[in-house]
Amino acid sequence: MSSNIDSPSAPSLDAVCTVIAQAVRSPGAEPTVVDADTELLLTGLLDSLTVVKIVAELERLVGGELPQSLAVARNFRTPASLHAALTHELTESTR
Repeated sequence: MSSNIDSPSAPSLDAVCTVIAQAVRSPGAEPTVVDADTELLLTGLLDSLTVVKIVAELERLVGGELPQSLAVARNFRTPASLHAALTHELTESTR
């Protein structure tokens, strides 16, 4: 992941919640409800493969690669913290 986004547009917080809910859903299981304040790390919803899936889907949504600095634990505490970090990274990449 390196910053390779021409015209970044941060996905909405709802879109980030949806990406996370889809990434943590087990095949055949009921959908996991994920809202802005869902504790992702403390509840054990995330593992390294799930983080990779989430980042890949976010890259698809924004239309380019995201910086590696986004994929750190503090950004994945909650969907709101991930959304804030993503918005910050995209804002910084346009300066």
